Amino acid sequence: MTASAAIAAYQLGVFDGWGTWAPREGAACADEVAGKLGSTPSAQALVRAAVLAFDADLPATGDQLDLGIWVPDPSTGEPWGAFVLELLRGDPAAPWTAERFLAQVGKAPRRRGERVLDYSVAPGSAPAGETVLQMMATAPRRSGQVISSIVWTVFPPGAHDQMRCTFSTALPGAVDALGLETRDIIDTLTVRLDATP
Repeated sequence: MTASAAIAAYQLGVFDGWGTWAPREGAACADEVAGKLGSTPSAQALVRAAVLAFDADLPATGDQLDLGIWVPDPSTGEPWGAFVLELLRGDPAAPWTAERFLAQVGKAPRRRGERVLDYSVAPGSAPAGETVLQMMATAPRRSGQVISSIVWTVFPPGAHDQMRCTFSTALPGAVDALGLETRDIIDTLTVRLDATP
């Protein structure tokens, strides 16, 4: 069996209209992100509230690496989407491959209290490695609000870990534009593997 390595470091770029911060640091970073993405006091207030709300929805612990919010129009401050980047720790003795993962996620997931309205998967590639792209529209039964998610799982060559970036939006009209943003952002991802034998 070919030896594999852990992911030791990464870089992910974002573009105009995006603001990022470290997970669970929303309270400390909200003003900076709001100042970057909003051009009026009311717009900045919307951005600040969105940063705090998104950050607060995270579990208390986890391997989340970066959070981001997308505000295309700084005059309104209306968030069109958000993302969370995660490190998925793998088993060196049985590393996942994109092909194996694609087979596992081929069917729509079943989640308690949530309806899956649409679901698709596709293999692909990015500069950082092979990818599996999941696109889904879900609606919690309680609220009924439709959330569209675009999930990229990246399998860097030689690694037993993966990187997963989940983009989401509650605005139906933003899905196509968000999809283009996700492709560009994933193409900036680079990773460095642990050289320790």
